[in-house]
Amino acid sequence: MLQTAPELVSERYSNIVEVQTVSVDEDMMDDCVTAWEYDENGTMLPLECDVVLNKIVYQNDASETYSLDTAASTFYVLSAKADTTSTDDKTEDGVTLYGCIGWEDVLGPFNNLKYVSGYRRGAYANEGSYSALKSSYDMCSGNFDTSFYDIPDPSDASGTQFRLVVNSDTKNGGKVQLIVLTSIFD
Repeated sequence: MLQTAPELVSERYSNIVEVQTVSVDEDMMDDCVTAWEYDENGTMLPLECDVVLNKIVYQNDASETYSLDTAASTFYVLSAKADTTSTDDKTEDGVTLYGCIGWEDVLGPFNNLKYVSGYRRGAYANEGSYSALKSSYDMCSGNFDTSFYDIPDPSDASGTQFRLVVNSDTKNGGKVQLIVLTSIFD
């Protein structure tokens, strides 16, 4: 965010009270992040993912602390990284995909998606693509070269579950896909 939209940092994070790293056990991780490599023959191979979930407690202008503990709201940032498998050196043949979702978790049935971002590194080909969805509704999407940052239309940003799908072709004729879900934390 500092590189792609620095004006949003002070707007979103000027009143931070605390940033907590939330423990994500293996079952939770399996429910919220998946990644796949499709090789040139169409064989689908699951990929290991690194997942980080941060809970940001902040204050509004009235100095009221927002958090789930005070029955108001909390801002979460879920980040995931997946590296392709490779028989060669990863710097020559591997691809890394990274995806991040930031949302306000509001008590009740609807949360607010604030932004999605991500990047890719390594032996990728063509443009990558991303799509942020609630159910099957496309909230924001596009193509990217090396990185992306996007904010949904505020009128469409409310929902119970958000999903970020990041895709990239590889130089060896395969495809890599990373899917990040927020519903496990609702």
